[in-house]
Amino acid sequence: MKQNNNLRIFLLFATLFFSISFTKAQTFTKDGISYNVIDVVNSYVEVTSGCMANVSIPSTISNNEITYTVTNIGYSAFSTCYDLISIDIPSSVTSIGDRAFNSCNYLNSINIPNSVTSIGNMAFSACYRLTSINIPNSVTSIGDYAFANSIRLTTVSIPNSITSIGEWVFGNCSGLISVTIPSSVTSIGDSAFNSCYKLTDINISNSITSIGNKAFAHCWDLSSFTIPNSVTSIGDFAFLGCEKLTEITAFPETPIVIDANVYEDVIQNNVTLKVSCASLDSYKTAEVWKNFKVESTTNMPNAEATQSFGNDKTLADIIITGENIKWYDALTAGNLLNSTTALVNNATYYASQTKNDCESTLRTAVSVNTTLNVEKLSVLAFETYPNPSTGIFKIKLTNLDEDVKFNLFDITGKQIETKTIHNKPETIIGNTNLSNGIYLLEIIYNNSKTTKKLIVSK
Repeated sequence: MKQNNNLRIFLLFATLFFSISFTKAQTFTKDGISYNVIDVVNSYVEVTSGCMANVSIPSTISNNEITYTVTNIGYSAFSTCYDLISIDIPSSVTSIGDRAFNSCNYLNSINIPNSVTSIGNMAFSACYRLTSINIPNSVTSIGDYAFANSIRLTTVSIPNSITSIGEWVFGNCSGLISVTIPSSVTSIGDSAFNSCYKLTDINISNSITSIGNKAFAHCWDLSSFTIPNSVTSIGDFAFLGCEKLTEITAFPETPIVIDANVYEDVIQNNVTLKVSCASLDSYKTAEVWKNFKVESTTNMPNAEATQSFGNDKTLADIIITGENIKWYDALTAGNLLNSTTALVNNATYYASQTKNDCESTLRTAVSVNTTLNVEKLSVLAFETYPNPSTGIFKIKLTNLDEDVKFNLFDITGKQIETKTIHNKPETIIGNTNLSNGIYLLEIIYNNSKTTKKLIVSK
C-alpha cells in the first residue's frame, strides 16, 4: 500500500513538472518581442507584445531548438505602445488581432503585407499620427472601429476583396479627405464614416445596397453625394449635420423610403437633387425627397453670357455648346422658340439641352447685343485661319487705319488672351496648350465689336 502511495506521489509530481515545462514552452521572448505558441503541430506563433520605438517582426523565430512561423499579431499586442514609431510586419502574418495597435500615438505609417486576410476590431484605432495606410487585396474582413479616431488619416483606398464596411470603421477620422469604395462592397455599416469632418470626396460603386444609421453623420465638408441605383435602404440620421451638402444625385428610379431624420440639420431646400427624367415626378412628390430642389441629371449647356452680333442674325447664330439645344423666352416654363427666331437687341434667351431623351431642368441665359457699327467693321477686312486649328490662329487684316483689340475667351467666358494690334497687317492668337473645343474671338475696332467662333481640334 505504501509503495502504491509513493508511486502516486511520483506520478503527480512528474505530471506537474511536465505541465509547467510545457506551459513555459508556450510563451517566450526573443529580442524584446514576446510570442505565444498557437499551433504546436505546425509550429505557429503569434506576437503578444514588444513595445519598442522600431519593431521588426521576423517571419520565423527559434526557441528550444524549434523554429516557429509567425502568423498572427495577437490581441492588444502593441496596444498603448506610445513609443512605437515604425513596425515591419513579415509576409508570414495572416491576421492582425483586435486592438493590436490601438492607441499607438506615434505610429505614423505601416505597411500591411499581402498575406494578411483579416484586420481585427479596433486594430488601428486612435493611432493619432497615422496619415495613410495601404490595405492589400488579400484582406477580406475589417473589424468594427478598426481605424476609428485616427485623426490624421487623410486618404484610404479599400481593396475589392472587402464586401462590407462595419460599424465605426473610419468613425471620427476627422482628417480623412477622400475614400474610394470598390464594387465588391455591398453595405456601409452604422457610423462607418461618422464625424469625418473633412471628407469631401467619396466614390461609391453601384453595388451598395444599404447605408447604415449615421453612416456619414457630421461629415461637415461633404458637398455632394451620389446614391447608386443599387441602394435600397438608408438608415436613420445617415447624413445628419452635413451642413455643406449642396448636391445629391439619386439613381434609383423609385424614391427610397427614408425617415425625415436622414438629412436632419441639412437645409434641404438649398440642396439640388438630380434624378432621371423618368423619376422627376416621383421624387417631387415623395416624402422627404420633395423638400429638395429636384432637377434632371442633364446639365445645362455652356455659352458666353453676353454675345454680340450684326443685323439679321437668329438664335441659330448664338454660340453654345450642348446637345439638342432648345431655346425659350423665360428661365422657367415660358415659350419654346424656333432656332430661326430673329435676335432682338438687348434681349435674353434661355437654352436647355437634351441627352438620352432627358432635358436639362436648368437653362443657360444668353443676352445679345445687335447694335454693332457694322458699316465701320465692314471697312476692316479680316481673315482668321486655319479654323479649326491646333491652337494657334493667324489673323490677316486689311483696310486697317486704327488700333484693333482682340480678346480670346473659352466657351465658359474665361479670358485666355488679349492683344492690341498697331498698324500690323498680320498677327497670331492662341497657343498649342489650348484644349479641344470652341473659343470666342472678340474683335474691337473703332468702338465697335463683333465675335467670331474659333475651333481647336488636335
